[in-house]
Amino acid sequence: MNMKDIFTFFKLKAVYAADVWNSGGGEGAIDNPLRYGSLRDLLAGIAGQLYIIAIPIVTIMVLYGAFLILTMGGDPGRLERGKKTILYAIIGFIVVLVAGGIPSLIQQLAS
Repeated sequence: MNMKDIFTFFKLKAVYAADVWNSGGGEGAIDNPLRYGSLRDLLAGIAGQLYIIAIPIVTIMVLYGAFLILTMGGDPGRLERGKKTILYAIIGFIVVLVAGGIPSLIQQLAS
């Protein structure tokens, strides 16, 4: 089997898959791999996953900043690092919260 035969085989498979997809189902039908029917649903799904990831990260970063402050031992540089860590963690979480509202904003502006 040469490379041309391999490409032809995969091309035929892709054409068959496209025909099954466009025909609306049946045996061998391909499901939508994204599970989302519209762009708004996709953005809402991404925002939901961001919340799941962001909440533990923010918690860990705030605890780390508090640890730096509690163990500063008179070092003002460590105090500043702790404050900045907590501040940036909170700012990052606010950005994630705002990003979650973007699909609703786009929908309201479009209608």
